[in-house]
Amino acid sequence: NTMIASSEPVIIGDTVYIGSWNGAVYALDAATGRQRWMFSTNITGKIGSVRNAVVVTHNLVIFGDQLGRVFALNQPNGTLAWIQQTVSDHPLAQITGALVAYGDRVYVPMASREEDAASNPAYVCCTFRGSLTALNVADGAIAWRFYTVDPPQPLNGTLNALHSGPSGAGIWSTPAIDPDAGLIYITTGNSYSPPVSPYSDAILAISLADGHLRWSTQLTADDWANNACRATPNPNCAGEHGRDLDFGSAPILFSVNNEQGVQKWVAAIQKNGVIHALDALTGKIVWTQQVGR
Repeated sequence: NTMIASSEPVIIGDTVYIGSWNGAVYALDAATGRQRWMFSTNITGKIGSVRNAVVVTHNLVIFGDQLGRVFALNQPNGTLAWIQQTVSDHPLAQITGALVAYGDRVYVPMASREEDAASNPAYVCCTFRGSLTALNVADGAIAWRFYTVDPPQPLNGTLNALHSGPSGAGIWSTPAIDPDAGLIYITTGNSYSPPVSPYSDAILAISLADGHLRWSTQLTADDWANNACRATPNPNCAGEHGRDLDFGSAPILFSVNNEQGVQKWVAAIQKNGVIHALDALTGKIVWTQQVGR
């Protein structure tokens, strides 16, 4: 019983790998659909749904779950090779975008369920920090981590003195890698509480080697919101707020040949139906187009 299998199937040779909301990852015979092996995240005592595609590298099947953990399985038999449970220390962290592998590292985009939790007036919002983390493929050790928001601080003057910000700017989608430039690109969601992070609703280019920020272009400013903003009054959404205009889509890398020669661009679309194309090496906006409403 897979409940729901919403992750993209990954086919390597004659085997299909797919995750499920029941917390399991399956290896299936591509020709017959016969199960070759199954692994459950419940090996830890907690089931974490798997809604993103696995990545297969170095004879390992690697994936993240809805509890923010990363598992690496031995490809032939699905036994556990390693688990990394400290990619994020937030209790509502989740991994929704697929991991990407390059060289001897795997890169983990982190989002969270805190935006939903804030709809409960008893929940004190908000402390989650979006992040991109590089793990060593061999053992899951953290090589570097880049945060999309600064550490949250108490917000003076709010209805609840325990309210904190900045927060949010989760990475909901799969990053894109340009090996030649040595860069990994991410798109981010909105901030959950003020002050708004300059890295929210943005496209960022980060060094593959050390996690250093190369450039960041914010496409919507002053966009903090959470699900408390859907009802009033709620102490978790006091004051002016934005429209929750996440980048839910993955960045797309491509090349164009124009009068300036061959150029690399990166594009992504926001929830408001606007697609932005940027120079992939500088972050300068090349064009913006409304494609949906």
